[in-house]
Amino acid sequence: MVNMKYIYIDIETKNKFLSGLDFKKPDGWEISCFCIYNSYTGDKYYFVNNKDKILLQYDLKTLSPVKSNIFDNLYNFTDAYDILNNFYKEGYILNSFNGLDFDYPILSKSIREGGANLQEIIYLFELDNRTKDLFFDLNIHTKINFSLQNLIKGVIGNKYSKTMKSNAAPHQWAKKKYLEVLMYCMLDCIYTSEVFNRLEIPNIQYSINYKRYGKIYTCNIKNYEVLK
Repeated sequence: MVNMKYIYIDIETKNKFLSGLDFKKPDGWEISCFCIYNSYTGDKYYFVNNKDKILLQYDLKTLSPVKSNIFDNLYNFTDAYDILNNFYKEGYILNSFNGLDFDYPILSKSIREGGANLQEIIYLFELDNRTKDLFFDLNIHTKINFSLQNLIKGVIGNKYSKTMKSNAAPHQWAKKKYLEVLMYCMLDCIYTSEVFNRLEIPNIQYSINYKRYGKIYTCNIKNYEVLK
């Protein structure tokens, strides 16, 4: 599976407060940005609703090469359909972390409603059985809801970590910390790719923490199964 061509997608939202929102329903959620990582080539794509508005917040001449690269690969939401359609035509698989319940339904909404108008192209990937969801696949096999952070620690290494908590991203976006949120979003794509690639290697055992009912537990996983 790891030799196939994958793209990884992740969204961040504007929603600073979760009252009235459901993580399994797209209603009310609004995307601030989303990213696509091509693990086959290493190419990165960053999407916002209005890239010109974002660019006006920065002096591009003073940015580091890493940050300049983000703006070199910054697109509007309206560009995303054609980019994803090209990936679809090239045989890529669309992968995510909790995309089936969260990212895909929100991305499928119209831009006016807080989405990215990607319902049609996501449906094509689904119709061809070319969508994956690392969170969903692990849950099916283990009955455990792992966080991406715990998977990063347990599978990649304890020194690695997400760059901010998920609930901090909307607040940082509201403070116009656009680059920080875009970098965080992309890193989640890259981490998801790395965790997926390692879990796909047969007969490698990983010790992963998870939280249940407020307590921290540890389990050993090999071939997506919990070892007894």
